[in-house]
Amino acid sequence: ISPSECRVTPSKTGVTIYLAKSSSSTWGSLKAQKEEKKDDFPKMDKDADPSAGLMNLMKHMYETGDDEMKRTIAKSMYEAQNKQNTGEAGKLPDMGDMGAGLDDL
Repeated sequence: ISPSECRVTPSKTGVTIYLAKSSSSTWGSLKAQKEEKKDDFPKMDKDADPSAGLMNLMKHMYETGDDEMKRTIAKSMYEAQNKQNTGEAGKLPDMGDMGAGLDDL
């Protein structure tokens, strides 16, 4: 874009912007092209501890994720830690009345 040849024309219903190209090449788009970032997932070692590989994957997702992804991961880690601290990690959820009458069998 050649700034010296560009102009802005205001009107009652809007603004018209005239852009002058500095070269005669064709523009494919008026928006800036974002570079595609390659997502390098951590390498999984078959001989390593599976939980270490999972933690590396979660760490990578947290580092490369957006704010919503970071909140989701932090919330799940917090809830898992709370379950571990209260001793609920190994317990099964309450099944309500599903087992009623099974004692008679």
